[in-house]
Amino acid sequence: MKELIYEQIRTLLSEKRPAWNYIFENDTMKINTNDNFVDSEILHNIQDMGFRIIEIGYLEKLGIIFSIVDESLD
Repeated sequence: MKELIYEQIRTLLSEKRPAWNYIFENDTMKINTNDNFVDSEILHNIQDMGFRIIEIGYLEKLGIIFSIVDESLD
């Protein structure tokens, strides 16, 4: 079910940022950029699709990480 909800995000990432990794945890999708840069256009695209960024952080070995949730699940 989660994979279907987040399919448009998976498609966006595979086209624009194929090096980014993601996992599903409960109702959220956690995204790992593998570097120190996040293009604000990607974040805006994610929000425009009806998703909300619920946390953003930095881990030295993983780079910037952030989690998103479908606003309809909130």
